[in-house]
Amino acid sequence: MKYSHIDKTLILLIFVSTSIRSFSTAKSVKLTQVLDENREKKFVQELKQEILKKLKYTKIPNVGRRNITVEERRRMIKIYKNRFERQEEKGAEDDTAQNLPLTFHTIRHDGQYPADVDEYVWLKEPTRLYFNVDLQQPSNPTEELFIKNAELKMYKKNVRPNNLLNKKNVDKEIRIDVYKIVELRDNGDYLRKLVDSRRVKLDSKGWETFHVTDAVKDWIEGSENNYGFELTSESQNITDVLDFELTNSPDTPQNSEVNVSDSKSPIIHIYSKNKPILKRIRRDSDIVKRDCTIEEGETRCCRYKWYISFKDIGWDQWVIAPEGYEGHYCAGSCPRWYKTANTFSNIKSILHLNNPDVIPPPCCVATELSPLTILHLNEENDWQFSEHKDMNVEDCKCA
Repeated sequence: MKYSHIDKTLILLIFVSTSIRSFSTAKSVKLTQVLDENREKKFVQELKQEILKKLKYTKIPNVGRRNITVEERRRMIKIYKNRFERQEEKGAEDDTAQNLPLTFHTIRHDGQYPADVDEYVWLKEPTRLYFNVDLQQPSNPTEELFIKNAELKMYKKNVRPNNLLNKKNVDKEIRIDVYKIVELRDNGDYLRKLVDSRRVKLDSKGWETFHVTDAVKDWIEGSENNYGFELTSESQNITDVLDFELTNSPDTPQNSEVNVSDSKSPIIHIYSKNKPILKRIRRDSDIVKRDCTIEEGETRCCRYKWYISFKDIGWDQWVIAPEGYEGHYCAGSCPRWYKTANTFSNIKSILHLNNPDVIPPPCCVATELSPLTILHLNEENDWQFSEHKDMNVEDCKCA
């Protein structure tokens, strides 16, 4: 059976997570015996070999044909950071908001430009796009519009790979950066912010998708004015190697429904929902210290830090972010009434006291997990985000 890089990465993370849990639950072997300073290097090397063995690798994946510059790496790490911050905001939504239905919006590019911008200034750059994103806030004052996802779709109508300046570009592709225009002045000066970047192949016509959730969210919330997008490339002018379909035919009325489904003009797809503005405010008494250290000598159920650096196992060339896997693990005993996960845990504790030879005691387990998102190079040597659910232990309780 063949596995993709995404599948292999998932297998790796599951293997590491499972291995750590087995360490923490074994009675005869304590994690301190494995991770003490004298044996840490040996443990990392053995774990590295075991991971590669599980993945059926004799060596790390070959990504040598991609010469990643410092600027490219920095740009992608910034995109990862923005994506991760949005994920944290998403995770902060309450359960009620998560269960609300999504609304789908479609906004097409009609060739217009911002009302307060001079046409000459706007047309100085041929790859600028303006969308009239005018989504209404809920009529209920206790709710607000939440943008869950937004995608910019562009259609490649002509490609000219032979015009690439880099003749060694065997993949026939160009990296395109999508910027949100933050400010546009009358003299032509402007400020912009990167929102997405990806490699676009020049081997055929077709649709390309860019993630622009952050930009649309800023426009909806009113934190920044909508001056549209600008598409650029550091290597050369985009128009040298491809043409995007930019507008509908001039003969097609803007409100016409004829051939709308066949239109190849730029489009933004937005998924939104209305969510409550007010959330439960966490009191100081709700905040419980979650992590323990070996030095504290805590014997009861607790969460412990565990971290492996991708650089230590030689994976920092194809895994760009994060720098390592911080999964944590649960360990310790479960005395009666201590950190019970639910009512049944209390019942189980009582049954164990009455019948210790028949009913096992509650165990220290992970009761709250979060996903791990990594940015890495895939088999085509292109950037890939992979999200793996339930990989990070957030809380430990007795169950």
